[in-house]
Amino acid sequence: MDRHILLAPFRLLPRGSVGVLVAITLAAIVVLAVLSALHLADPLYIDPLNRMKPPSAEALFGTDQLGRDIFSRCIYGARVSLFVAVTTTLVTCVVGGSIGLLAGYSPLFDLFGMRFMDALMTMPTILLAIALSSIMGAGFFVVIFAIAVAELPGVSRIVRSAVFAIAAQPYVEAARLNGRPHWQILVVHILPNVLPVILVHATFLFAHVIMAEAALSFLGAGVPPSIPSWGNMIAIGKDVFVVAPWTIVFPGAFVAVTVYVINAVGDHLRERLDPTLSGAFREEAAGMEAQA
Repeated sequence: MDRHILLAPFRLLPRGSVGVLVAITLAAIVVLAVLSALHLADPLYIDPLNRMKPPSAEALFGTDQLGRDIFSRCIYGARVSLFVAVTTTLVTCVVGGSIGLLAGYSPLFDLFGMRFMDALMTMPTILLAIALSSIMGAGFFVVIFAIAVAELPGVSRIVRSAVFAIAAQPYVEAARLNGRPHWQILVVHILPNVLPVILVHATFLFAHVIMAEAALSFLGAGVPPSIPSWGNMIAIGKDVFVVAPWTIVFPGAFVAVTVYVINAVGDHLRERLDPTLSGAFREEAAGMEAQA
């Protein structure tokens, strides 16, 4: 296999000290999520004698009202949040991307499909999740379904706009004139050029899903309270925040850091995959402006 193909993924990694820090932080979060599956510490273990203990050598992040170790619960929460974020992002990008692909290529599908997407845009994520949880009960798939439905219009509109631009290219028109079937034009000529747009949007969607899941769990419409998640931990810790601020600070920090590093990766991918945003292009544009 060509070495350039093997090295292609590494060229997408961030460069510089900030990029290295972002990559290490993201890798650490993923490792913590994997370690939680090994059950090295029980996030549900209750120790009434050590209630609301501050951070120490025995409990790195302290304990909550029931004496549960916050560090082990934060690690387990990483597993929960990443599972919800990955699943929701995949479902949303596949379904929303397919709708946008067809809407941008077929005027008839665009007329009816995008009107349906416009109707979905009127449904706020939180209100939809609360309504679904009251009917079906709180759970993983209720959260995934509610967030995915609310995010479908955004993904489909972005892909639709990209398809409009690509479908007007000469090579696509040549494929039509040569009698290529529509499915072949979509899969061979249009989809590969749309994938970078979907990839960049997926990173920002991933970060947004983590925030949405934490917000829904905080409101009691997300992951069941019996399952440790960052949102549930913040909801439980709000009652004792004055006397035990670490019950909120640490899970909140996990949410903030994870969202930041994912957004940083998304910004980097956007600059690498979109030549109009690259540093060389900006420098060239600035030089042309200076000469003018």
